[in-house]
Amino acid sequence: MPIFAGAAAAGSLHGEAFLHWGIALGRLERWEEAIAECSALIDDPTFFRPARALVNRAWAYYKSGELDQAQDDLREALATDPGNFQVQLNLGIILLEKGETLAAMSHLNKAVAVLERRPDSLSGSAEAQVRFQIAQGHVKLGQRNKAV
Repeated sequence: MPIFAGAAAAGSLHGEAFLHWGIALGRLERWEEAIAECSALIDDPTFFRPARALVNRAWAYYKSGELDQAQDDLREALATDPGNFQVQLNLGIILLEKGETLAAMSHLNKAVAVLERRPDSLSGSAEAQVRFQIAQGHVKLGQRNKAV
């Protein structure tokens, strides 16, 4: 049960705080608790950024080994926030792990496209992370030259 479930349901005023609490739980690798906190936000009709909570819950599912559930959450987040590079990146990572390399590459390339529209100061390390995953995909496809 989420620690702050009652408070999260009290309104979106504190929704961002609960979102960050879920992130903190993830950084502490307390995956079940992170899933519960994010679920409370996703279910809260007053929280106006459910895609962010879905991304965080998906990552907790991913780290818990629940790849299908993580993929479902990211597809739901993608439906409401297609311009979120983190959704595309995380979906690419999960699909790479599942062996769905071509689908993964499509999402990773979309993540790059999103980042290329942002100012350099906002996307430097994020773009490097996405491009690293793209290189991993090329390796899996036997395209070493493209990976380099």
